[in-house]
Amino acid sequence: LILGERADRGLLRTGADTAVIRGMLLQGQAQVEALSPQPPLQARMLEALGRVNNSLGRYEEALALQQRALAVRRRHFGEVHPEVAASLNEVAGALRRRQRIPEADSMLGLALAMARETLGDQHPQVARTLLTAANVAIAAARLDVAARHAREAVAITQRSLPPGDPLTGEALRVLLGDPLTAYKFRRELYQGISVLRSLDAYFEAFPAVRDYMDRTVAEARERGYTETLFGRRRPIP
Repeated sequence: LILGERADRGLLRTGADTAVIRGMLLQGQAQVEALSPQPPLQARMLEALGRVNNSLGRYEEALALQQRALAVRRRHFGEVHPEVAASLNEVAGALRRRQRIPEADSMLGLALAMARETLGDQHPQVARTLLTAANVAIAAARLDVAARHAREAVAITQRSLPPGDPLTGEALRVLLGDPLTAYKFRRELYQGISVLRSLDAYFEAFPAVRDYMDRTVAEARERGYTETLFGRRRPIP
């Protein structure tokens, strides 16, 4: 299970030795079969291996592992359970990376409903699922939907997690990824002091993000539109 923890910390995206990681993958795959008498642990190992494969860009392998983890959890826990909801979210994320957006969208609807039902609306797992849904919406060019999901995720993490939790930072990064959305959200933040404090803490930790936003907003005001890296323009109302 160390594999999943290291993948979540971004080990593979920070220059780690790929040969070493591939060796860890082989060890993990052997452990998966040994864990068959313990389905919850087996599912966690499969999920971790899926995340590592994703970090290596092996998206098809990652999807297969996440689908297997989902099947193990459904057999063990039943169709409705927090662990099943978590697996549905992981599978949806893997589908997004394979550009299978309609399938990911459909699975996320089930994952989000199940997470809310079994854990409550303010649980961090709900926020994680909302962030996956936001990324799927971005891939489908539904930016307003993405912003709505990310806003709710930020609000949940504000209420349920300690200041500075990485999930809050992830939610803010998703929300502020679109310059126009970022401009509108900054204006709205002044109406909620708790959210504003979190955003200020984020900007203090990552000052380059604040500089980029300020520069982008100033340029957009001058030109009357904002432009993505791929040249798509969005007029500012």
